[in-house]
Amino acid sequence: MSKTTTIIGARRRLDFVAESHTGLLRFDDFELDLPEDEDARLDVSFLHRSHCIAGLPVREPKSPMSVFSKFDGRFSLTVHPTTITLPEGDLCEIGVPWGAKARLLILWIASKINEPERASGDPWVEIGNIDEWLREVGIVKNGKSVPATKDQLIRLAFSSFTMIIKGGPDAGSYFQNNRLFQSGAFHNDDLENYRKGNLGGVRWPTALKLSNEAQQQLTSNAIPIPTGRLAEVSNNPTAIDLLVYLCYRLPLIGPNSSELVTWKMLNTQFGSHTTISRFKEQFLPALKAVRAAYPEANIDVTAEGLVLFYSDPAVLRRAFVAVTRTLEPPKRRRKPRNRFDSATDHTGG
Repeated sequence: MSKTTTIIGARRRLDFVAESHTGLLRFDDFELDLPEDEDARLDVSFLHRSHCIAGLPVREPKSPMSVFSKFDGRFSLTVHPTTITLPEGDLCEIGVPWGAKARLLILWIASKINEPERASGDPWVEIGNIDEWLREVGIVKNGKSVPATKDQLIRLAFSSFTMIIKGGPDAGSYFQNNRLFQSGAFHNDDLENYRKGNLGGVRWPTALKLSNEAQQQLTSNAIPIPTGRLAEVSNNPTAIDLLVYLCYRLPLIGPNSSELVTWKMLNTQFGSHTTISRFKEQFLPALKAVRAAYPEANIDVTAEGLVLFYSDPAVLRRAFVAVTRTLEPPKRRRKPRNRFDSATDHTGG
């Protein structure tokens, strides 16, 4: 894999697969019809394929051990903190992962697990060369950033994720519990130092073993992410979420097609159940940063939301070329009179 490409992904059919754009959801041998006319819905398939990147908190929770959740009336994702007992008998509280660094770590783990020279089926992730990758995506190694990144890695290692889907009137509700890591190896006293809040005394884990579910999710139907462009938004968690989302959604839009993602839908996917006006205050600066970092993305902002247009795959591939950023944005088509109406009709928004 090129140094300029990060890959995240998910197997198209796990024990649980959600096809939010077709209205069909499969859970083991069950098939559930989901309503397609809901204006505010989470893109469940995106959450699966990105290993819940956009399901993490953007900011540090006010309460260190609070549960974090996203929901839309038919689907919920809950991120759980944990309390563990150390060998000496002390309790160590570990909160949920949050912010840009947690997202970048998931992307790094996904890139490691998809390296072409990697032995097939190997679930172990060695941490040895993480500093180089962190520099590549814009995290400068210093006395604050590295301990903060280690904090997020420990949170990812011990947190768990629960997803619940509610079916139609004659179907039940189904849940699935996931963890990113199944096991790992820390240096002696690292978790004790973490318990005491001494992040400077915490070293990188020797290695971490992905859970079976996480390994399957991260190695099939991968979403390519241009690492060089990721570095340009690496300090903005909402921008990271949106960049990953565009890398996922744009290749699915066919020629001469478009899709409107309404402000209500964007708020559900990327917000925190706040008002649309407050959501825009956070989202629009992130969108501006993503458009600067990924000018190949053919998108427009309208009063109704974000319109995604067909983007030539050859143009999108430019983002993966390791060259100095001298690329000019693609020439945009003139906006036809019925372009906005067709986008609205396409999504039913």
